[in-house]
Amino acid sequence: MNKTDPLPNKLSALILLALKDLEWVEARPEIYKVNMNLWHTGTNLAPICGVCLAGAVIAHTFKMNHLESWVPSNFSANISDKLHAINLIREGRLEAALGELEEYLPDGVLRSVEICKYEDDPEAFKKKLLQIAKVLQKYNL
Repeated sequence: MNKTDPLPNKLSALILLALKDLEWVEARPEIYKVNMNLWHTGTNLAPICGVCLAGAVIAHTFKMNHLESWVPSNFSANISDKLHAINLIREGRLEAALGELEEYLPDGVLRSVEICKYEDDPEAFKKKLLQIAKVLQKYNL
């Protein structure tokens, strides 16, 4: 698939978009279930599509059918890198996430941060990602 790239280039903006899309998915429990171990896993056999943080972007921003399965390799390399960056940031892996975008942290900035699992506390998970986005914005990342 080679869809036009609607995703922002900055990690901070990607995080904000992913959080917005995650809330969109959460508001549709009849067709989506957040599962951070799945990308966008739909099937004709079940009406519920499992999605991770990046999968929420696939679902909402890309408007993919919840009965279909999508992974980053279904998209262009540029989009795939951005989806992988979203996946890495949910694990707190700042340096690796920025590396997917060919961006780098300035000296003195933490390379990784601890983020609680979504499954343990969805609100704390989202709050921490929002904090990370705000810090990255200060560095224009």
